[in-house]
Amino acid sequence: MNLNKTVTKLDLGLAGLVFLLGMGLYVRTLAPGLLLGDSGEFQVLASTLGIAHNTGYPIYLLLGKLLSWLPFQTIAYKVNLLSALAAALTLSEVYLIGRHLTGKRLLSLVGSLILGVNAIFWWQAVIAEVYTPAAAFVGGVLLLVILWGKTSRPGYLFSAGLVGGLSLGIHTLVALVAPAVLLYLVVKKADRKAWLLALAGGLAGLLIFTVSFFALDAHNDPTGMPANFRVHASAYGLQPEDFNSPLTRIGFIFFSRQWRGQMFSGTADDVNSNIQTYLSRTMSTFGMVFFALALIGVVGLLSRKVEQEARWREGLLLLGSWLGMAYFLANYRVGDLEVFFIPLYVIVSVLIVEGMASLADGIESFFRAFHMRKQVCAMLGSLVALGLFVWGALPFREAVQKSVHQGRITFLDESRMYYPYPVLDPGYPYREAKKIADKVEDNAILFIDWDLLYPVCYVAHVEEHRTGIACYEPLPFGTNGRFPTSAIEFIRQNVDQRPIYFSSIPDNIKGLYKFKQVGFSYHLYKLLK
Repeated sequence: MNLNKTVTKLDLGLAGLVFLLGMGLYVRTLAPGLLLGDSGEFQVLASTLGIAHNTGYPIYLLLGKLLSWLPFQTIAYKVNLLSALAAALTLSEVYLIGRHLTGKRLLSLVGSLILGVNAIFWWQAVIAEVYTPAAAFVGGVLLLVILWGKTSRPGYLFSAGLVGGLSLGIHTLVALVAPAVLLYLVVKKADRKAWLLALAGGLAGLLIFTVSFFALDAHNDPTGMPANFRVHASAYGLQPEDFNSPLTRIGFIFFSRQWRGQMFSGTADDVNSNIQTYLSRTMSTFGMVFFALALIGVVGLLSRKVEQEARWREGLLLLGSWLGMAYFLANYRVGDLEVFFIPLYVIVSVLIVEGMASLADGIESFFRAFHMRKQVCAMLGSLVALGLFVWGALPFREAVQKSVHQGRITFLDESRMYYPYPVLDPGYPYREAKKIADKVEDNAILFIDWDLLYPVCYVAHVEEHRTGIACYEPLPFGTNGRFPTSAIEFIRQNVDQRPIYFSSIPDNIKGLYKFKQVGFSYHLYKLLK
């Protein structure tokens, strides 16, 4: 392969094959319906086109809306399918990036396979979430920039900028790749036209993102998170009327005012804990063999030549992108940190490909010292690298076989078996949400804990079109366990006109009102006038 040329038809065919195999795996194990928590939120808002929690995710929701029009299955299933599509696309991107950097088709296919069965990646590929779409956008930006670096075709840079700008509506973590891309343009000595096209693409993507955000805000669907934040405004130093401004609503959500205190505010121990979490989860989900190969890949990418061409610039691009995202995550205090690692795993998988290629080349050089034929030496080197792959993959074989056989993911530890996808009882979210929605009045106000908040919205708003039911979280993050004064005032204004229910009663309103327990398996308490 001449690395100064774009991908061949064979490479595109193999990338397509990787995509189809990935889709087959993820569709086979896809969550079949409605989910809890954030996943339930995305399933609802992709249908109703409300704005989601921080950072809004407007492009993700519009993509989910497009899939919701497919003429089969439920909306919940089709939004789950978006994650599968993004995950399969990511695997194709890993193949193409590995192929361009190493020139080795077979090892690049292996890299895609390794990522495809990574436990965290696979878990997020079968539920409605933003992390495999974020990985697809990271892979897309890196692939397009590398293609420009190999061909000097400016259209690739425009496309990379466009994908990067749009990524703000998928997950803002993707934007942290930008400094590495700019450094790559500098070291590749990009000309003025290339810089202008990259800027134009980025601005075009940013414009589409901005218009999409304001369009969803103007749609003002009552299931969107701005309605929830309006009720709880005083917890964030605001008043409900402040949310009358589109700029306030969008700024509050996109700039993560609710979570701002968790960013770059931890101690050295917090940072060290996050780093340890990343290393331990990466080693456990990839395995020690592949973790070691990734480290070899770092050295190889910065020092090894392919067809007499140094690739240290591409090494800076990949490692700089990894470092930009990792630096933020090391300084972010959040409970589900491990799912944020998924975009970084795109780069780790490419490094594994490079590690296997470096090892194969080293073995080839060893045998050539004995004056063996070049083709035989190359074959022996690749066989040893593939042998390492088989050895490293053996621990994952049983989990893969069981998951494919049973049609559901079986490799999760207990902490992930129930949320957001209750694997052992997939019907639980819908069943419980249906009980609640069927028992409350059409104009009810529900303060429901986050796990079932959006499943109830799904049943009431999406399926039954009972849009008069308003659902709010009783104690969202940032309220510090106290029902805000603005929420208390909201109850006072509505108590004589609408029935109000709580799934759990905040301590600071227990003395203000009396409550009657409603007999569901998921307890609700009706506020008495």
